[in-house]
Order: sequence, then structure tokens, then C-alpha cells
Amino acid sequence: MSYQNNVYKPSISVSSKAKKLSSGASEIIDTILYFSFRLLALIIGCYIGYTLSLKFVPTLEDLCLARTEDCMNIQLYRYKNTFLAQDSVSTTWFWYNGENLFVYGQVPGICRSVGNQTYVPVNTFKVGFDNKEKLVTFSALPNRCIDSHTAIISYYTSTLKVRLETFILKRMSPTSTSNVYQIIQALYNAKVFTFENDK
Repeated sequence: MSYQNNVYKPSISVSSKAKKLSSGASEIIDTILYFSFRLLALIIGCYIGYTLSLKFVPTLEDLCLARTEDCMNIQLYRYKNTFLAQDSVSTTWFWYNGENLFVYGQVPGICRSVGNQTYVPVNTFKVGFDNKEKLVTFSALPNRCIDSHTAIISYYTSTLKVRLETFILKRMSPTSTSNVYQIIQALYNAKVFTFENDK
């Protein structure tokens, strides 16, 4: 401070002005950097989220953890390369004995009983495999009379000691309704059963 003619004149040094200006500029730069880093983090987060959605959502859909309307719930009893299953939509039972597919409830008529054994009419198909296309094939055979699905269930649970299993599988064609042929293909894709010529 200096006193000239008894008048007080505060003197400010140039260095303190520079300090105030530099601290103000420093605050502005800090603010710009702060918001720049936040914006950069937001952009990186959006990019990572978009990339993950492209890569993992299809996987989740294939596992029926997303878009579950494109999936079907199948309950079945299986032993080795055979199974008895029910379509949850149509409630149709079908039995694959390792060679032929028997579809219950589609054929009208009555079968003769032998002793106390009751038989029911079923559609019968020879099941094959197209190794080139990796598709299950079906050839119609004459209708047959076989044990009822309840008798087959009893055989699987009592004699073979197997339990009811549930599979949630992706439909082969999401626009079509669930049917036995599509279920068989989905069960093959899920490795529930195999074919000898599958290589």
C-alpha cells in the first residue's frame, strides 16, 4: 500500500491479477474437461451397449431367454434314443421308439383288445435323417394299433425309472404353429436324440 497526499490508494500487483485470470481460466478448462469426459463415457457406454445387444440378444433368443413367444415348452419321458412327448399347444402325445414315430389322437377307430391289454390307433411314420440338410425326414406308414400313451408312461416311469423332463426349445419357424414334425426337429437340434448316419 502506498500513501500519497494522505490519500489511500490500494495497489494491486500485476502478479495477483494474473493469478485471478489464470485461476478463472483453469476453472473453465476443468469444467470443459469434466463435461468432455462425461460425454465421452456416455458415448462409449452407448457403443458398448449397442454392440452387446447385437451380439448377445440373438444368443438369448436362441436360449429362449428373450422373445419367448418364439419358443415352445415340451415335456417328455426319454430313455436312451427313445422318448414319449406331448405338444403343449395341441396336447398331442407322440412316441419315438428309436425308429418309428407314433402320433396319438389323430386316427379315428377302435383297436381290438387282447386280454386285459388295450390298444389305440395311431398315425405311424418312419423317421429318417437327411445328413446333407441336417433335417429329420418322415415317411408315412400304415396306421397301427399300439399301447396307449398312459401305458407307455407307466413303462417309462415304473420299469425304466425315468422322470418327466421339460425342454424349452426355439421353434424352427416362428410364424408357424407348433406341430409334431417341428417339435421332432427341435428335439433333434437340442440333441435329445440322434441318428446313426448323423456325421
